[in-house]
Amino acid sequence: MLSFTWRLGPVRVRAAAGSVGMHQPTAGRRRDAAGVPPRLSEQARGCPPPGNAEGPTTTAGDRGRLTFAAYPLMVDAVAVNRWFADYLEDFAAVVRGQRGIDRLLERYAVPLILTVEDGAMQLATAQDVLTVIGTQVDQLRAHGFAGSVEVHGETTVLNASSAVRGEGIARRRADDSEIDRVEMTYVIIETGDGPRIAVMAVHGSEAEEP
Repeated sequence: MLSFTWRLGPVRVRAAAGSVGMHQPTAGRRRDAAGVPPRLSEQARGCPPPGNAEGPTTTAGDRGRLTFAAYPLMVDAVAVNRWFADYLEDFAAVVRGQRGIDRLLERYAVPLILTVEDGAMQLATAQDVLTVIGTQVDQLRAHGFAGSVEVHGETTVLNASSAVRGEGIARRRADDSEIDRVEMTYVIIETGDGPRIAVMAVHGSEAEEP
């Protein structure tokens, strides 16, 4: 039977069990005159971040309080489904060697939370994401992956900035033989640079004999 694993190798990840949360600013990080990091400072003043010409809707309290920036999601479910289908094609093209793996950084949030049967991990940097996702790409490529066929899927819009996509996928070779079937749940959020997958939960896999 085939067995796909998420190999961490030397990548540094942070255990998510009971500890996933907001990262504290790095010591010595540049701040403005009010002591606010530049990105948060721009949001507090209502300045649009890169990739969002209209800018976020912000709710700012007194100085020193956390400022939240809300970006309107493409949300309705139809738009989420279309975006997700494009993601699956991007992923397949990367495995087939038709696109570089860096393309997937346009699909994943950083940090990215990944949960599997063995536990949960928080991939805190873009390099962490590329390293861990790259192991999956290499394994699928070694088994002759050509593309994914959706067995079933459902999108639930949670609020104006996030949605959940549940997906059953059959992964196939070029001769249409099946590599495996996997059940995944994705949390998709809106960011200043567009929709991104923030959480991937793997909760079922059935492998076929080659």
